[in-house]
Amino acid sequence: MNKFMKMSDIEAVVSLKRGAESTECRKEKKQKMRRTIDLKASRQCSTILNILSSHKHGWLFNRLVDPVLFQILDYFDIISHPMNLGTIKCKLESNSYSFMEDFVADD
Repeated sequence: MNKFMKMSDIEAVVSLKRGAESTECRKEKKQKMRRTIDLKASRQCSTILNILSSHKHGWLFNRLVDPVLFQILDYFDIISHPMNLGTIKCKLESNSYSFMEDFVADD
């Protein structure tokens, strides 16, 4: 019985170690999967921005919101990270995005 208990303890440690290695491998894979923005991806992003900007309601999202103009004075209290299509376009054109995920995160 003692021998069995020791074996299960060893197996538990090995299992934990494999789990830790598995987690590290998953992190590495996730980092490798981050797609850098190359010329083709930049063009695709630009196309998406043009479609969104030219939408009939797109004008509202092309510039930063003016809380006074739209009478929403608590806008910056509610929206902690304001973003707009014009800013995204400038960041894309200046190559500020290293990865596609960064572009997507600025939605």
